[in-house]
Amino acid sequence: MKSTAQNQPAGPRNNARRRAVGFTLIELLVVIAIIAILISLLLPALARARQSAQSVECLSNLRSLGQLTTEYAQEYGGALPWGQDSDNIYPQAYAKNSWDALLFAFKQNIQPTPNYDLGYNSQGQLTEPGNITAYDKLFNCPAETVQHGPTQINTSYSANPNFFMPLTNGAGGGNTSYTVDISHVAVPAQSIAFGDATQSGTYGSNGTFDWQQSKGNGYVGPAYHVANYPTYLVPAAGLLPFETCNTDYPNWKSGTGLRYRHMESGPFTGYANAVYFDDHADHVPINHNTAYTAGPPGSTGNTGLRILNIINTNLPGGFDQFTF
Repeated sequence: MKSTAQNQPAGPRNNARRRAVGFTLIELLVVIAIIAILISLLLPALARARQSAQSVECLSNLRSLGQLTTEYAQEYGGALPWGQDSDNIYPQAYAKNSWDALLFAFKQNIQPTPNYDLGYNSQGQLTEPGNITAYDKLFNCPAETVQHGPTQINTSYSANPNFFMPLTNGAGGGNTSYTVDISHVAVPAQSIAFGDATQSGTYGSNGTFDWQQSKGNGYVGPAYHVANYPTYLVPAAGLLPFETCNTDYPNWKSGTGLRYRHMESGPFTGYANAVYFDDHADHVPINHNTAYTAGPPGSTGNTGLRILNIINTNLPGGFDQFTF
């Protein structure tokens, strides 16, 4: 006889088993709370991992710029490229003879390298859009905060003006310049060439840092500090003058300093990346000493950028760097 047990209604025990399969409201709330806690723990870790990856890419860019500078100098008899071309209508980076234009043209094997125009007008708008991808890949820090438009070129880095001299318009109407021989960099492993810089507009950063050096009277620059206070630390803004600008456009203040944009978690945190003349790239931690005085700085911290990293001991006596 065929059994009909499978067709009989479920008894009390089967109903209890079915009810036990579902979650109660309390159990659901507990699960949701656990998931929320896990997400709150994971998100900061993911953010830090992303910041770390951006910093690694930035270091790679700067290392490439350092190596490119070395190759450029070897090709041109030891001469470093100019820092800024003040004879151009747009005297930031991107001028025909500024360091970024010269290095980019050299990298692209475009001859002659001097006077090569990346293809933008006086407002930094590209007229040769094909250049923007290659340029951005090398001259942009992935952690930069100010994004440029699709037809605008932009750099996140600045050059050390005590080694990368300006090309200026002389009194007679011609260009005057003073270039530094790379072999004359006294301590390459301790002398910064390029680094993360404050973005002072939608075009990015100025061509050079606000680190103008003077061995003469008047402006109390890096050379004065290293001679009188060799342990002096550059303030947190990355500047020697009184401005503070470890913040980007539109809230930046006058001047261009190191931008401690990596691993920031609040005031006086984070670090900038820089490449030195021996082509090694490294972190420069933010400096907790914010004093700017002609006397002992009265530091409360012992990390940061020392004046030794930015001066050029081989500048001619009394040479005054130009200010833009």
